[in-house]
Amino acid sequence: MTTEMGPDGAPPPTSAEPPLATGRTPRRPDRVVLQADVDADGRRNLSVAREGDDVVIRGHDLGPVVTRAWGSGTSEYEWAWRIPAASLPALLAALDYTTVDSVQALLARRARMKLAR
Repeated sequence: MTTEMGPDGAPPPTSAEPPLATGRTPRRPDRVVLQADVDADGRRNLSVAREGDDVVIRGHDLGPVVTRAWGSGTSEYEWAWRIPAASLPALLAALDYTTVDSVQALLARRARMKLAR
């Protein structure tokens, strides 16, 4: 066994100690990722989640694609649309659906159809 100190001056953990948290957020069963792209132009993320009875669609863009759209000095952009539960019937009608078990599954299917075109 070694007695060397870690970079922060603390002794290394022993096998009896639980591992340190990695900072990762556990997956949410009420969230569907519709897009998660990384390329030379930046990163683009799009997801839909249930928050209570509402549906929230979120987007997050990073990198050169944002700078071109918003100008120098801006490299990150986030947005969110909240669809209140009372408006879900109108959302379903706009998407040509009358009933659905999961709004997230519906939006994921619609996104896959558009990406396949």
